[in-house]
Amino acid sequence: MLSDIGHIKAGTPQGIILSPLLYTMYTSDFLKTNKILNCFFADDTAILAQGGTINYVTHTLQKGLNNIENWCTLWRVAINTDKTHAVMFRKGTSRKELKTLSFFL
Repeated sequence: MLSDIGHIKAGTPQGIILSPLLYTMYTSDFLKTNKILNCFFADDTAILAQGGTINYVTHTLQKGLNNIENWCTLWRVAINTDKTHAVMFRKGTSRKELKTLSFFL
């Protein structure tokens, strides 16, 4: 089964051998900060933060997301919010005690 033909306005076609290299070059100026760790794999990105309180981590991540949104707007990169998730790991706390985190893009 073939998918419908579409026109690419930006980016590279899926599956071409140069895509990973071009993605690495394209994101080489991705925002760096000492409070957030950026992790890249293929065309996926994860940002990580740690801190003493949930409020500190939430605030740090939200600032990071705001900066990422500005970077994406500048470079015409779309964020797929359907595939965007927040995961919290916390030592010594049961699942029942964890709060829901909300972030805005």
